[in-house]
Amino acid sequence: MSSKRRFGPLVRKLRRERGLSLVALARKIGTGKGYISGIESGSVPPPSAKMTAKMAQALAVDPVRMVLLGWIEKAPKLIQGIVRKRFSDLLDAKFDQDLREIR
Repeated sequence: MSSKRRFGPLVRKLRRERGLSLVALARKIGTGKGYISGIESGSVPPPSAKMTAKMAQALAVDPVRMVLLGWIEKAPKLIQGIVRKRFSDLLDAKFDQDLREIR
């Protein structure tokens, strides 16, 4: 897998699939629509683990996978590949399919 940003596009894909607007998702997790938009566009890095877990709950996905993906994106490039391999079991199946669709 490449180190290209995929957290934001995945959030956008999941949000749209669930029929949520930026405002609706922002309200569900207690933040502003500009912050969500920034995450989706990649201009803002993935949020904290706590905020990512709230986001995962609002999007009805596994919070551990979302937190892991966000952390990997923020990790130094030197260890991104190692971490992806080590936790590949958490980043497979449907979740990984979603990631492949947004490449």
